[in-house]
Amino acid sequence: MEWLNEPPSPRIGEIKAALLAHCAVRPQDNTREKLKKTALDMRRKKQ
Repeated sequence: MEWLNEPPSPRIGEIKAALLAHCAVRPQDNTREKLKKTALDMRRKKQ
């Protein structure tokens, strides 16, 4: 995933699945900017 500067991996799959679930609950966040911020926040919390 380019936003995270990481190659394809199981972790990227987990983040994408979490973003999909996030947007199912918060459809207003389904924008490029908000998804990028959310993905970066998820990555920081897991490190």
